[in-house]
Amino acid sequence: MRKTMKSAIYDCFQSINGEVDCTNAVYIIDGGYLLHHVVWDREETFNVIFEKYVRYLHRHYGHTVTVVFDGYSDTTKSIKAAEQRRRTTKTTSSSDIIFDEFMKVPANQQQFFANIKNKSRFISMLSDKLTIENIAVKQAQNDADVLIIETAIEKFIATNTTIVVGEDVDLLVLLTAKTPSHTIIYFLKPGKAQQRSEIYSSKSLSAYPKCQNYILFLHATTGCDTKSAMFRRGKNSVLKLFEKKDLVDCAKVFTEIDSSPQTIITKGIQFLLAVYGAPKKNRLHRQVRIFNICEKYKKQKAIYYQVQTWEGNQLNPEDWGWKLINNTLELIQTLLPPAPEKLLNTIFCNCKKGCSTKFGCKKVGLQCSSACTNCQGLSCSNVQLITTEEDSYDFEEETTDSSSFEQFLNIQQEEEEEKEEEEEEEEEIEENMIVEVEYEEFESD
Repeated sequence: MRKTMKSAIYDCFQSINGEVDCTNAVYIIDGGYLLHHVVWDREETFNVIFEKYVRYLHRHYGHTVTVVFDGYSDTTKSIKAAEQRRRTTKTTSSSDIIFDEFMKVPANQQQFFANIKNKSRFISMLSDKLTIENIAVKQAQNDADVLIIETAIEKFIATNTTIVVGEDVDLLVLLTAKTPSHTIIYFLKPGKAQQRSEIYSSKSLSAYPKCQNYILFLHATTGCDTKSAMFRRGKNSVLKLFEKKDLVDCAKVFTEIDSSPQTIITKGIQFLLAVYGAPKKNRLHRQVRIFNICEKYKKQKAIYYQVQTWEGNQLNPEDWGWKLINNTLELIQTLLPPAPEKLLNTIFCNCKKGCSTKFGCKKVGLQCSSACTNCQGLSCSNVQLITTEEDSYDFEEETTDSSSFEQFLNIQQEEEEEKEEEEEEEEEIEENMIVEVEYEEFESD
């Protein structure tokens, strides 16, 4: 998967320059950010470490705090599980540790949290400690981003100032998309090292008014934790393009709960064509080519599922571009092999004296072919059998589902015919108006 630089979308949001009144403010803390931001050393007891988290929260955010953690118990329902596993591979993981609050940590912080079982148990014990200290705690079933924003909106009813604290730009995107228009909720991105803290709000995307209602779709389609980045198209350039062109109809389909797969694919193709600047006169031909790509990779359906998940709608991921592998949801990369099976199985040898069983084609159980350097599949004991017409591969064979492909072409043809009819009607009306005007002028003469 081509990874995206999610943080690039921060440039589209305007940070707040003035002071924000934090008196009696309620803070909603991203638990994932909190776990790594409070630093602790190996050989400290877990009880001492838990006390560090309590002191940090009280010192920086007071007592009106709610901490929201990710859930790690069921990877069969989380489309982010594969990404979480990928992140842990960057760091050497510690072994599973059965620990209590009086035990010393036998591994450093990064290695300890790289083990999902250790991390899950640590969150459970830390949550108990925070609850005892009258700090509210919530834990999502899977990814906590949606629950964090929903908690912030819920808390806003009881107070004038609500601040979400975290580093993940997904939180700011969700805050912009889900916060009611009459409400302003703030997002604090704490600084580190030479970077200063930044404060944004749910209105910080005001420079892109058209994008505000469709920021979830734009963020997903340009690349997020579950979707590859676009090839040579950054988030900022796509948002600017969306402001200039009339692409709302394409984006709107992805935000509606009752959109059909065919409509999603069609509108997704139209959006991609616009992003890559396809000329309108060649657009039908390019739609056919991109349709084949979308059918192979099912990217549009996966984008739709991600947007609906952020919207809080529960769909079956296996119906929308995901499959369950070893109890973990994985994105379907393609439904077709990378090449025809006979091509994948075609290897060649450089044997100079026959083709023995120790080397080349015969070693892997294949017969020599014309690709072999010396024998060329003719002058050796491992000659390739003559294939019949039935066995030969038809390179013109359709690679996509014919029924869905025909439906797509029929839809495109109907749209073209409707446009032509409308243009003909307009021309007839104009001709009639010209005739009437000429007749009136003739009568007046």
